[in-house]
Amino acid sequence: MTASRRHAPDKRFEERLNSALAHHRSGQLDEAEKKYRAALALRPANADALHYLGVLNHQRGDHEKALDLIGRALNVRPDAPQMLCNLAEVQRAVGRPQEAEASSRRALKLCPEYPEAVLNLAVALFQQKRFADAEEAAHSALRLRPDFVGAHVALADALREQGRLRDAEESYRRVLTLAPEHDAAMANLGLMLLHIGRMEDGLELCRRAASRTSGEILPLQNLARMLLEYGRLDEAMHDPEGEEDDRGREDTSRAELVVHGGRHRRDARARSGQRPVAIASALPSGCCDRTSTFR
Repeated sequence: MTASRRHAPDKRFEERLNSALAHHRSGQLDEAEKKYRAALALRPANADALHYLGVLNHQRGDHEKALDLIGRALNVRPDAPQMLCNLAEVQRAVGRPQEAEASSRRALKLCPEYPEAVLNLAVALFQQKRFADAEEAAHSALRLRPDFVGAHVALADALREQGRLRDAEESYRRVLTLAPEHDAAMANLGLMLLHIGRMEDGLELCRRAASRTSGEILPLQNLARMLLEYGRLDEAMHDPEGEEDDRGREDTSRAELVVHGGRHRRDARARSGQRPVAIASALPSGCCDRTSTFR
């Protein structure tokens, strides 16, 4: 067999995996999945293809399949910090914060200066109601990356839950300085201000968050509930669209949405810090290498 023919499968595999990554980064998930599976047809145990296909399934909401695929990738490459970090992300999504904490700590043992892993740790601690520990982890992430928006959000949430509302407000406003259209920070700050009696400031932030979140009911529920709570029935009933929304059904009144909105505080906390997993978030230079190695 000639050398060129021996290397042909390697070349085909790399082409398929690189194509899958390109489609994945551009949001073309269906095409990316086809390419990942085509790559795995050549190398069924390749850690990179298994890992990124797991990330894709997590982004689609199929968390159990994501756990299986990322777990298989880690069986091949158990000391991969990025895979451990993404595993923690999925474990948090399925309500296993203790496991997410353990995976984050494993990633940090391998790569201590990995801000995404520190943030995952902070959010896992938050989900366990260990708010002081979550605050400490968020500060650690910010020491590594001072402009890390997710870490500022995690810090603000942890401060809020400890009753340090002035500090929490400062942190939320820091988020909105770095990312002016950050809907979760906008909504959380608005709700917090409402609950401490700063009604107009709080309602304005809730209105802004609700106006920006296409296809999400929770911000509308929050706004409607607060408007009714403060006696603003006309505003709560007002439908600015007056027609069917993007989901193809009649937009219910804000008052009707309130019927389902009583759990808004719990939902907002559960969603705190949750964000799409970056396909190729770089690890700190000189710490560990995320570059794919085909084997």
